[in-house]
Amino acid sequence: MKAISVLEPWAYCIFNLGKDVENRSWHTHHRGPLVICSSARLEPGWNQITYEYWKDYVMPEEIRAKLPGRWIDLKALLTPGMALGVVTVVSCQLVYASPWADLSQWNWVIKNPRPFANPFAVKGRLGLYDLPDNLVMNGKPQTKKEPTQ
Repeated sequence: MKAISVLEPWAYCIFNLGKDVENRSWHTHHRGPLVICSSARLEPGWNQITYEYWKDYVMPEEIRAKLPGRWIDLKALLTPGMALGVVTVVSCQLVYASPWADLSQWNWVIKNPRPFANPFAVKGRLGLYDLPDNLVMNGKPQTKKEPTQ
């Protein structure tokens, strides 16, 4: 199955805060299932996320309401270097209406996040890469019916 490494805290946000876009400098033709792997390091300059950050970037109240407190201790929440779950890539466009979209990058529109019941360690890589199916099946993604198009 195809996989991609995502810097933290963004990988966490995909499965826990409703992040529905992965912003990349490059376009993809990939559609369908994609394993999200957390990178072994944080986004440069990140140690904590504050409510002010979400407010400054005009995050909807329903996203801010999901944050567990004024300060999030990232070290307690994040699982670096792990395959976290599967999403479905439905499109890739330059402009997508989402508070998570960076309009200076390609917006990979992702839906149906299914976290693994058993996240597992992976060595991240640049770009899209393949993970053996047996590893993905051992992670046991929570099952949700794929949307029909």
